[in-house]
Amino acid sequence: STQSTWVEKNSALRLRALRDFTDSNGVKRRAGAEWLFEGPGTYLPAVEVDVVEAVKAQIIRPNEALKLSAREDFTDSHGNSRTVGEEWLVVTPGAYLPRVEETVVTKVTAHVLC
Repeated sequence: STQSTWVEKNSALRLRALRDFTDSNGVKRRAGAEWLFEGPGTYLPAVEVDVVEAVKAQIIRPNEALKLSAREDFTDSHGNSRTVGEEWLVVTPGAYLPRVEETVVTKVTAHVLC
């Protein structure tokens, strides 16, 4: 599709390179590589890129956490090395937009013991 797409705040498009190319920001993309176009903003499609899916941020409320799993080895946004299959919790309240290397396993609610 050659139409531009408006991407809302706390949303993103997961993109995949169909072949090796250099994007409009000068970033070299390898065939098969995936990345996020994060909103708010207008995404202008490129012939070398496939839109895999639209992604929405998960809202983490107090006493909640997101359980994530690593889809591949990578370094997360806090500088922690993650290995494929590793699971961890994100507990900071607010909107959390999962990265392309992360899968949301479930949302966890803390149970307060009295």
